[in-house]
This record gives sequence, structure tokens and C-alpha cells, in this order.
Amino acid sequence: MSLAGAPPVAVVTALSHVALEVADLERSIAFYREVLGLVIFHDDRTNPRQPNVKGLVAGFGVELAQALSAPGDGGGRHSPSPLAAPCLSFAVANIEAAFETLKARGCVEQAAPTVFKGVRFFFFQDPDGLRLELIEFPAPIRVLGDLAGRSG
Repeated sequence: MSLAGAPPVAVVTALSHVALEVADLERSIAFYREVLGLVIFHDDRTNPRQPNVKGLVAGFGVELAQALSAPGDGGGRHSPSPLAAPCLSFAVANIEAAFETLKARGCVEQAAPTVFKGVRFFFFQDPDGLRLELIEFPAPIRVLGDLAGRSG
């Protein structure tokens, strides 16, 4: 896939947040609170799909999500990235255009962007296997941190 000289596939408007899949969500919450001052603004630890919290560290969005299975344990879903590998999330202005272009190039396997509470996103990997996310929030939200102070 050669992109040299081509306009960008996705018009990135901001770095949204970092998402970390962790082995023990409670342990990681305690660590990020004590060491980095994580302030949780959305607590979804009871989510049966994937328990998680979203918070801010110095104004930057941090998402901690419970790993549903570890590599090699034969369990349920597991991301292609190693446990606790970061997922860089880039906010984009047009998720559909980016998705269709990357899907046509064979970079995306899912049928359509995922939609959850009005947020549209999908994952793919860079050439070295780093997990990346493109995400589009409903206006006026631009990045994960903009959700701080909102209910729901």
C-alpha cells in the first residue's frame, strides 16, 4: 500500500485519547489514579461487553478497559495487539470516507464502523501491528475529554 504523495485518507482533527486494554481493571484504576492523577468521568465497570472507565490525566483522555481474555487462553474476544498495548485514537471529520477508503485497501475487516451512543469508530493496524482507531463523535464533541462533565 503506497500512499506517498497522496492526500490523507482520514482528515484528522485531533488526537482523541489513548485506550489501554488491561489485565486487572481495578488494579489499573488504582495505579492511574495514584501515579498519574486519573480523574474518572465515565464509569462503565458493569458493562457486560467490556468493563471500562474513561477519565482525564492532565486534560488528556485515557480509557482503561478490562481484557476479556488473555493471549493463548482460548477465551473470548481478544484484540490483535498484545495485552496493554496502547490504541492510538484519532478523531476524524468524516468516518465513512476514511472507513470506505481503508476497507477498499484491505486495511479493515469489519463491515461498517461500530456505533455506540452516537459515537462512530473502527479499528485497524499500522504496518507494525500497532492498533489504531479512527473515531467520530457527534457534534459538538471533538475528543473523548470533551465528554467530561456530561452525564450518560
